[in-house]
Amino acid sequence: TDQLGPALGPSTSFASFRREIALSRDGLRVGFIAEIQGVGVVSGNNLGVFIHQSGSNTVQVRTGVSGALGPGTGPLDTFSKFEALFGGVPVDVSTESIALVGEARTSMGTRRGVWASSGAGSSAMAMSDTDGALGPQLGAGVQFIWFRQVALLQNGEVVVEAIINPPSANEGLWN
Repeated sequence: TDQLGPALGPSTSFASFRREIALSRDGLRVGFIAEIQGVGVVSGNNLGVFIHQSGSNTVQVRTGVSGALGPGTGPLDTFSKFEALFGGVPVDVSTESIALVGEARTSMGTRRGVWASSGAGSSAMAMSDTDGALGPQLGAGVQFIWFRQVALLQNGEVVVEAIINPPSANEGLWN
């Protein structure tokens, strides 16, 4: 609950840490996924992505929460889990953004996706089960089904290695 806690209130603390971490290019920021516990924390909102910088932690996104800490895909949409932080250095030095793969409950149903998050809000960069704007843009019916690697570039753009459906020539890189 002090400066090394999750900074989500005096009755909230870290319960455990996932093994996924990400180090900024300058080595001054560390991104990590952690489980939290405390007053008001339940199994549906107990996971977050945090950035540690200058001796304190800031939550970037959190499961079960809409708004600035949610997936940014709709006013009632929430993250349901975080799977990974990729690329070894996805914490961007200039924007304090972090790239992550997770799952969100949206108005379209539960979708896996890739997000860039700055703590002031998240932006979906790619999403499974859609051939719309967040899909691979390869025509009707072609959809992402799995995300393998993600890299956040210095300019804030995200590069994604993904698998698509239908299965002919089903793997590639998207920006």
